[in-house]
Amino acid sequence: EQYNKFVIGVDSNQNWVKPGFVLTSMVKRVDNAVYQIIADLIKGQFQGGIHVYGLENDGVGYAMDQHNEKLIDPEALKEVEAAKQKIIKGEIEVTDAMAK
Repeated sequence: EQYNKFVIGVDSNQNWVKPGFVLTSMVKRVDNAVYQIIADLIKGQFQGGIHVYGLENDGVGYAMDQHNEKLIDPEALKEVEAAKQKIIKGEIEVTDAMAK
């Protein structure tokens, strides 16, 4: 706040921490992963192994709420959503820098 800069929260929604200065938060939707695993267990369909949760199954995302909605231009948000859909469709490749 003292430097009049924006920040982006990580892992959970941190928009509430400093309204007006947290541009958004990149969130890991562990709740969705746990829900899906429990649902699969109940149905007897759970398969052990590596499970990947990304944009396509709401495993990760960004937070928009009353704390940051006035900071994000609606046109910019449309562009972000368009890019998100292209990633989901495989039109934009997201690489794993840690895997190289």
